[in-house]
Amino acid sequence: MVSAKLKPGDEARFAAALQKMVAISGEPVEDIMRKQGRIIAEKLAWFTQRVGKKAADGKKHKDNVKSTIDMIYINPLHMAKTVSKRAGEQDGKRFHRWVKRGQIGKAQAMIDRLGITRGRGNYRIEVGMFDGGNRHTRRLKGSSSSALVVINYKEVAAYKKKKAAQVGALKAGWAAAARDLGGTGKLPAYITKGHKTRGHGSVRGKGGKALLKITNRSNYIIQNRQMTNMFRTQASNMEKIMATMIKRKLRKAKSKYKL
Repeated sequence: MVSAKLKPGDEARFAAALQKMVAISGEPVEDIMRKQGRIIAEKLAWFTQRVGKKAADGKKHKDNVKSTIDMIYINPLHMAKTVSKRAGEQDGKRFHRWVKRGQIGKAQAMIDRLGITRGRGNYRIEVGMFDGGNRHTRRLKGSSSSALVVINYKEVAAYKKKKAAQVGALKAGWAAAARDLGGTGKLPAYITKGHKTRGHGSVRGKGGKALLKITNRSNYIIQNRQMTNMFRTQASNMEKIMATMIKRKLRKAKSKYKL
């Protein structure tokens, strides 16, 4: 779980910007905190890995997940075609027949004899039952792992669908926090819908005692430095907004008093 808490004074620049905005806008500090907290939660969702804030980013991530899984878990029919190209159609048919019968040893011996490997890393190819995604997990952690010709390939299709559906799940906790604070803004559906990841956003207390809390209950870990930078960036944005507000007020005053 990741929880970000901020009181006026905890982060000097943000607190100062907050106080100035209260003075300029005339809005209660808790209302401004709620608005700024929503923006921060939304940006935390953007910058949680993989970085992205558009529907196209989600589609690209899903496509990458599927292609990685396809590199690791091989459809027996596809491998039979590869064998056919290397050793002839009869060996390709023989390989496919062995896989269908569960004659793993014979199928494995043929792949080893032909020296067939997978990808740029020349990963060894093994034949067997689906491993539940263990090879995929190891590959994501940077460990080299063999590819697998999967006898029960239907389970790979189900696994691929499940992993693609999880894209955006880590971001979803921040989206839930943003929703609590007023809305998810322009966050796309792959982040805001279909996930069980919980998050929470709230502002408690009033005035100088107001407390902003943004929580993401996923297992994603964000560094304290990143969190601090997020608040500092938002403080800078607030300062720009205030400069615009001041100019607008000055224009209205000049118009009213014909200065």
